[in-house]
Amino acid sequence: MSEKNNRVALIDVGIGNIESVRRALSYLNTDFYLASGPESLSSASHILLPGVGSFRAGMKALENSNLVEAIRGVAKQKTAKIMGICLGMQLLGDYSEEGNCDGLGLLPFKVEKLVAKNLDSLKVPHVGFSDISGYDSKGLFQNLPSAVDMYFTHSYCVRKLNIEANIASCTHGGPFVAAFDVNGVLGAQFHPEKSQAHGLMMLKNFAGS
Repeated sequence: MSEKNNRVALIDVGIGNIESVRRALSYLNTDFYLASGPESLSSASHILLPGVGSFRAGMKALENSNLVEAIRGVAKQKTAKIMGICLGMQLLGDYSEEGNCDGLGLLPFKVEKLVAKNLDSLKVPHVGFSDISGYDSKGLFQNLPSAVDMYFTHSYCVRKLNIEANIASCTHGGPFVAAFDVNGVLGAQFHPEKSQAHGLMMLKNFAGS
Protein backbone atom coordinates (compact mmCIF):
# COMPACT_ATOMS: atom_id res chain seq x y z
CA MET A 1 0.00 0.00 0.00
CA SER A 2 1.31 3.44 -0.88
CA GLU A 3 1.28 6.23 1.69
CA LYS A 4 -1.91 8.24 1.21
CA ASN A 5 -4.93 9.31 3.19
CA ASN A 6 -7.69 6.74 3.04
CA ARG A 7 -9.97 7.50 0.12
CA VAL A 8 -12.57 5.08 -1.25
CA ALA A 9 -13.31 4.80 -4.97
CA LEU A 10 -16.91 3.57 -5.25
CA ILE A 11 -17.20 1.93 -8.66
CA ASP A 12 -20.30 3.09 -10.51
CA VAL A 13 -20.81 1.33 -13.85
CA GLY A 14 -24.53 0.60 -13.52
CA ILE A 15 -24.34 -2.81 -11.82
CA GLY A 16 -24.88 -1.91 -8.17
CA ASN A 17 -27.24 -0.15 -5.80
CA ILE A 18 -24.94 2.83 -5.53
CA GLU A 19 -27.34 5.04 -3.59
CA SER A 20 -27.63 2.76 -0.56
CA VAL A 21 -23.83 2.33 -0.44
CA ARG A 22 -23.35 6.10 -0.82
CA ARG A 23 -25.68 6.74 2.10
CA ALA A 24 -23.82 4.23 4.26
CA LEU A 25 -20.41 5.70 3.43
CA SER A 26 -21.69 9.23 4.04
CA TYR A 27 -23.15 8.17 7.39
CA LEU A 28 -19.70 6.83 8.33
CA ASN A 29 -18.05 10.11 7.25
CA THR A 30 -15.95 8.21 4.73
CA ASP A 31 -13.94 10.13 2.15
CA PHE A 32 -15.22 8.58 -1.09
CA TYR A 33 -15.95 9.41 -4.71
CA LEU A 34 -17.64 7.70 -7.65
CA ALA A 35 -15.31 5.97 -10.09
CA SER A 36 -16.32 4.92 -13.60
CA GLY A 37 -13.01 4.57 -15.46
CA PRO A 38 -9.43 3.39 -14.93
CA GLU A 39 -8.00 6.89 -14.45
CA SER A 40 -10.32 7.44 -11.50
CA LEU A 41 -8.70 4.66 -9.47
CA SER A 42 -5.28 6.30 -9.24
CA SER A 43 -6.06 8.43 -6.16
CA ALA A 44 -7.82 5.66 -4.23
CA SER A 45 -6.47 3.82 -1.21
CA HIS A 46 -9.55 1.58 -1.24
CA ILE A 47 -11.81 0.39 -4.07
CA LEU A 48 -15.39 -0.72 -3.39
CA LEU A 49 -17.18 -2.76 -6.06
CA PRO A 50 -20.91 -3.24 -5.38
CA GLY A 51 -23.00 -5.33 -7.72
CA VAL A 52 -26.44 -6.77 -8.40
CA GLY A 53 -27.69 -8.75 -11.37
CA SER A 54 -26.00 -11.34 -13.58
CA PHE A 55 -22.32 -12.22 -13.57
CA ARG A 56 -21.84 -11.84 -17.33
CA ALA A 57 -23.54 -8.43 -17.36
CA GLY A 58 -21.32 -7.34 -14.48
CA MET A 59 -18.13 -8.36 -16.27
CA LYS A 60 -19.35 -6.73 -19.48
CA ALA A 61 -19.98 -3.45 -17.68
CA LEU A 62 -16.47 -3.51 -16.22
CA GLU A 63 -14.99 -4.33 -19.64
CA ASN A 64 -16.93 -1.54 -21.33
CA SER A 65 -15.55 0.89 -18.73
CA ASN A 66 -11.97 -0.39 -19.20
CA LEU A 67 -11.89 -1.37 -15.55
CA VAL A 68 -11.04 -5.08 -15.81
CA GLU A 69 -7.31 -4.66 -16.38
CA ALA A 70 -7.23 -1.58 -14.15
CA ILE A 71 -8.62 -3.53 -11.17
CA ARG A 72 -6.31 -6.46 -11.89
CA GLY A 73 -3.38 -4.05 -11.95
CA VAL A 74 -4.32 -2.52 -8.61
CA ALA A 75 -4.57 -6.00 -7.07
CA LYS A 76 -1.23 -7.10 -8.51
CA GLN A 77 0.60 -3.96 -7.43
CA LYS A 78 -1.31 -3.73 -4.11
CA THR A 79 -1.77 0.02 -4.51
CA ALA A 80 -5.26 -0.14 -2.94
CA LYS A 81 -7.43 -2.55 -1.00
CA ILE A 82 -10.35 -3.95 -3.00
CA MET A 83 -13.72 -5.07 -1.64
CA GLY A 84 -16.62 -6.59 -3.58
CA ILE A 85 -20.22 -6.63 -2.36
CA CYS A 86 -22.76 -9.30 -3.46
CA LEU A 87 -22.21 -9.73 -7.24
CA GLY A 88 -19.12 -7.56 -6.78
CA MET A 89 -17.66 -10.23 -4.48
CA GLN A 90 -18.39 -12.95 -7.01
CA LEU A 91 -16.71 -10.97 -9.79
CA LEU A 92 -13.42 -11.10 -7.87
CA GLY A 93 -13.11 -14.85 -8.55
CA ASP A 94 -11.97 -16.98 -11.48
CA TYR A 95 -15.25 -18.18 -12.96
CA SER A 96 -19.02 -18.34 -12.55
CA GLU A 97 -21.49 -21.01 -13.61
CA GLU A 98 -23.88 -18.14 -14.27
CA GLY A 99 -23.37 -17.60 -17.98
CA ASN A 100 -20.19 -19.74 -17.98
CA CYS A 101 -18.15 -16.58 -17.61
CA ASP A 102 -14.63 -15.77 -16.43
CA GLY A 103 -14.23 -13.23 -13.63
CA LEU A 104 -11.50 -10.83 -12.59
CA GLY A 105 -9.37 -13.68 -11.26
CA LEU A 106 -8.11 -11.86 -8.18
CA LEU A 107 -8.73 -14.93 -5.99
CA PRO A 108 -9.01 -18.67 -6.80
CA PHE A 109 -12.68 -19.48 -6.46
CA LYS A 110 -15.67 -20.30 -8.64
CA VAL A 111 -19.27 -19.22 -8.27
CA GLU A 112 -21.96 -21.90 -8.17
CA LYS A 113 -25.74 -21.89 -8.16
CA LEU A 114 -27.70 -22.43 -4.97
CA VAL A 115 -29.45 -25.67 -5.96
CA ALA A 116 -33.13 -25.92 -4.98
CA LYS A 117 -33.17 -29.74 -4.64
CA ASN A 118 -30.64 -29.46 -1.80
CA LEU A 119 -32.56 -26.78 0.04
CA ASP A 120 -35.61 -28.73 1.31
CA SER A 121 -38.16 -26.03 2.19
CA LEU A 122 -35.72 -23.16 1.72
CA LYS A 123 -36.12 -20.90 -1.28
CA VAL A 124 -33.85 -19.63 -4.02
CA PRO A 125 -32.97 -16.81 -4.20
CA HIS A 126 -31.78 -16.63 -0.61
CA VAL A 127 -33.29 -13.36 0.65
CA GLY A 128 -33.26 -11.93 4.15
CA PHE A 129 -31.16 -11.85 7.30
CA SER A 130 -28.99 -14.88 8.10
CA ASP A 131 -26.21 -15.57 10.58
CA ILE A 132 -22.56 -15.46 9.56
CA SER A 133 -19.86 -16.97 11.78
CA GLY A 134 -16.49 -18.69 11.89
CA TYR A 135 -14.27 -15.66 11.34
CA ASP A 136 -11.42 -14.23 13.38
CA SER A 137 -12.35 -10.86 14.93
CA LYS A 138 -9.78 -8.80 13.04
CA GLY A 139 -9.50 -6.93 9.76
CA LEU A 140 -12.89 -6.78 8.06
CA PHE A 141 -14.46 -8.52 11.09
CA GLN A 142 -12.92 -6.36 13.81
CA ASN A 143 -15.25 -5.43 16.70
CA LEU A 144 -17.93 -7.90 15.62
CA PRO A 145 -19.36 -10.59 17.93
CA SER A 146 -18.77 -14.25 17.02
CA ALA A 147 -21.99 -14.46 14.99
CA VAL A 148 -24.04 -11.68 13.41
CA ASP A 149 -27.07 -11.33 11.13
CA MET A 150 -26.43 -9.90 7.68
CA TYR A 151 -28.84 -9.19 4.81
CA PHE A 152 -28.54 -11.48 1.78
CA THR A 153 -30.17 -11.58 -1.63
CA HIS A 154 -28.54 -14.01 -4.08
CA SER A 155 -29.03 -17.14 -6.18
CA TYR A 156 -25.34 -17.97 -6.65
CA CYS A 157 -22.61 -18.47 -4.08
CA VAL A 158 -18.99 -19.38 -3.44
CA ARG A 159 -18.78 -22.81 -1.81
CA LYS A 160 -15.05 -22.75 -1.13
CA LEU A 161 -12.22 -20.25 -1.21
CA ASN A 162 -9.10 -22.08 -2.37
CA ILE A 163 -6.66 -19.98 -0.39
CA GLU A 164 -5.96 -19.39 3.30
CA ALA A 165 -8.08 -16.45 4.45
CA ASN A 166 -10.16 -15.00 7.26
CA ILE A 167 -13.54 -16.36 6.19
CA ALA A 168 -17.10 -15.96 7.46
CA SER A 169 -19.52 -18.77 6.63
CA CYS A 170 -23.28 -18.91 6.21
CA THR A 171 -25.67 -21.79 5.57
CA HIS A 172 -28.60 -21.96 3.18
CA GLY A 173 -29.17 -25.59 2.29
CA GLY A 174 -25.43 -26.04 2.78
CA PRO A 175 -22.46 -23.91 3.81
CA PHE A 176 -21.09 -21.13 1.62
CA VAL A 177 -18.59 -18.29 1.94
CA ALA A 178 -20.35 -15.23 3.34
CA ALA A 179 -17.32 -12.93 3.47
CA PHE A 180 -13.54 -13.02 3.34
CA ASP A 181 -10.45 -10.92 4.00
CA VAL A 182 -7.20 -12.00 2.34
CA ASN A 183 -4.12 -10.09 1.16
CA GLY A 184 -5.89 -6.78 0.58
CA VAL A 185 -8.81 -8.37 -1.32
CA LEU A 186 -12.09 -8.57 0.60
CA GLY A 187 -15.62 -9.62 -0.18
CA ALA A 188 -19.12 -9.84 1.27
CA GLN A 189 -21.85 -11.94 -0.34
CA PHE A 190 -24.39 -10.02 1.75
CA HIS A 191 -25.13 -6.30 1.65
CA PRO A 192 -23.34 -4.63 4.59
CA GLU A 193 -24.95 -1.32 3.69
CA LYS A 194 -28.36 -2.92 4.39
CA SER A 195 -27.29 -4.95 7.43
CA GLN A 196 -27.73 -2.31 10.13
CA ALA A 197 -25.04 -1.61 12.74
CA HIS A 198 -22.90 -4.71 12.17
CA GLY A 199 -22.85 -4.19 8.42
CA LEU A 200 -21.85 -0.56 8.88
CA MET A 201 -19.07 -1.71 11.19
CA MET A 202 -17.69 -3.89 8.41
CA LEU A 203 -17.71 -1.00 5.96
CA LYS A 204 -15.99 1.14 8.58
CA ASN A 205 -13.38 -1.58 9.12
CA PHE A 206 -12.72 -1.74 5.39
CA ALA A 207 -12.54 2.00 4.75
CA GLY A 208 -10.44 2.67 7.84
CA SER A 209 -7.90 -0.12 7.37
